[in-house]
Amino acid sequence: MRKLALALLSLSCATCVRTITVRPPPYGHMPTTCERAPSDIDVVTFNTGLGPGIVGYSSPRAPHVIDAVAATPFDVMCLQEVWTDGDRDALVARLGLPPENVLFARTTGIGETGEDRCSPSDIDRLEACTARKCAGVAQEEVTGCAMANCRSALTGIFLGNRECINCLAAMAGHPADITRRVCTTRGASRIYGGRNGVILASRWPLRDREAVLIPASNANRVALFATVDVPGHGPVELACTHISSDQEIPPYHSGYDTWDEEKEAQLAVIDAKLTSRAHGRPQLFIGDMNFGGARGATVKDESGWVWYDAHERGFLDPAGYTDPELCSICSGNSFIGHRDRSELIDHALLRDPPGGDELTPTCVERLFDRPEVVTGYHGEDVTTNLSDHYGIRVKFRFR
Repeated sequence: MRKLALALLSLSCATCVRTITVRPPPYGHMPTTCERAPSDIDVVTFNTGLGPGIVGYSSPRAPHVIDAVAATPFDVMCLQEVWTDGDRDALVARLGLPPENVLFARTTGIGETGEDRCSPSDIDRLEACTARKCAGVAQEEVTGCAMANCRSALTGIFLGNRECINCLAAMAGHPADITRRVCTTRGASRIYGGRNGVILASRWPLRDREAVLIPASNANRVALFATVDVPGHGPVELACTHISSDQEIPPYHSGYDTWDEEKEAQLAVIDAKLTSRAHGRPQLFIGDMNFGGARGATVKDESGWVWYDAHERGFLDPAGYTDPELCSICSGNSFIGHRDRSELIDHALLRDPPGGDELTPTCVERLFDRPEVVTGYHGEDVTTNLSDHYGIRVKFRFR
């Protein structure tokens, strides 16, 4: 019924600007520094952008990202886009936590149907363009180079063989010869071989651990669930995830027509699982949500109706109500450039149960936002941000 109402609204008022109004949370605006803020549970979320072929300088950045994460105080941390086994294992080792304090899910191979393939002629033009436009580009960066410089060839493939585009997307970061061999034989449907890139870590043991696949296109996406016992207080229910991001082409494999529909489906799965696990406990829903509301003149909305839906389901967004406003995808980041659009899509959402223990946020701050000098592919110094996202910290107290 709600989707029908929204559809009718869009048809009857095609030129109107839709305004999403969400009642601010009862605790008011949060300060944007946590240095002296009281805390019973300190929560961090960070999309590391360690995606070879998708986010630039992934391999050169990886040691710096791992060092920065390992040096960051936290009680609970949700990380996304730690796509490769090597980066995941190195990061987990640097955290130095007991095995029961770390949770990730092995999803390699899940969702590979063998249906997403190319004929050799599908990719001949793209290969010729890539060889011409991307000569001398580091192998890890060829996918991004081709996407930027060979759009006509990619458009032709999309119009002629959508399944081929799916395979090419799944093979991001691989050499051209391997991409051709895989996409013209067994095919590929899931990026990074079906890995999901999500890690949940805690200073306290993670109890009743679960990993749930959520419906998604191109990548395997999971939500990680666990319970932590906060010393001196009580249990808190956790969910850590990376929700789908908007792409230029519509979603596929998941059965949804738009990216917002896919995101809402993922939100519904996570909401239902958290509800079934909560048993009167406070709930923290953490991660890269790829949705967020508009704030002030600089922070624009991203999938605002999904952000609204999260509020309708009872989640509150401390990072969305700071003074001044914060972004996590920000103009000025070396991967973003100075575009006229910043967004807050990384969150630690809170939902308190009626009549049970409650959490109150005490502060929100941005993390991992300073550029660093890394060693490039040819030994050169490169000044870059740690990721295309900044991290978000939220501290909470029991009351």
